[in-house]
Amino acid sequence: MKRVITSILTVCLLSFAVCAWAQEEMQGDAPEENSVLDNYFPGMDKADAQKLGAVPDGSAQMKAKISVDGDTWNATLLLDGNKVMVVSLSTAITDNNIVFGMLQTLDTRGFVPLVITSKSKDKKNQTELFKVLAEGKSEDDANDLMQNALGDYANQEDGSLTVLFCQQDMRSEMAKLSKAGNEDEKAIMGSYGDSLTYNMVLNKSNDTITVMVATLDTLFAAKDK
Repeated sequence: MKRVITSILTVCLLSFAVCAWAQEEMQGDAPEENSVLDNYFPGMDKADAQKLGAVPDGSAQMKAKISVDGDTWNATLLLDGNKVMVVSLSTAITDNNIVFGMLQTLDTRGFVPLVITSKSKDKKNQTELFKVLAEGKSEDDANDLMQNALGDYANQEDGSLTVLFCQQDMRSEMAKLSKAGNEDEKAIMGSYGDSLTYNMVLNKSNDTITVMVATLDTLFAAKDK
């Protein structure tokens, strides 16, 4: 299985470099893809989620299974009253389309890496890309850091890779705030608390990909619990 994961992420590494270029070339004319991200989303009513097949699992969450292009994703919906607040999607990494497809979908929709966190048995490294841009580095430099993180993860024997994605303009504005001298990360991110984010986790221990969909404020609240 580790050979499979290494092969998958090598493909992702090569493909991620051309995503931005491909999007510019397509100029918004890309066909609508069938994405697991389109079934459940933060803010939807509990009743609407039930109509799509989600089943209550206790009073504060629902569960569902989503089949997309032959892959089955497990969905967990966290509720606040009758509203979905967080959508967590998880599946096994069985071929290169799982990870690359998610990266490609997020890129096509204008989402870029904001924070990259790499963990292994003996170290942890976190890179805030908005701070990298604030230091005068280019978008290409930021993309290189993402590529390097994917490459390093592919060669790890253990650990995980977590990437928080946000809209391109949000990352650019956060870089401007950081460059202006605001070093308080939570204060900077707090300016965009209502913005939708995707938190992708690749985990070597069970060869899975998990994507948590939530606003930035809700995501931080969930992480603090």
